[in-house]
Amino acid sequence: VSLVFLISGLVILGYASSVSRQKTYQDVVREVCGRAVGQLCGVCFCFNLFMISVAFLVVVQDQLEKRA
Repeated sequence: VSLVFLISGLVILGYASSVSRQKTYQDVVREVCGRAVGQLCGVCFCFNLFMISVAFLVVVQDQLEKRA
């Protein structure tokens, strides 16, 4: 089920990218949805990267504790 959502989202993003003639995800969202949603998309993207980094550090810490 998750794979269906992932692939359909990528297909929709590819179509929106070709229609709007933009190259990045943020530019496509800004062009299709407007400037305010584009800014929100950029903030959410940075927050997502931060949370992925935190999760990675937690996993690394857990692995280091298992070895000690």
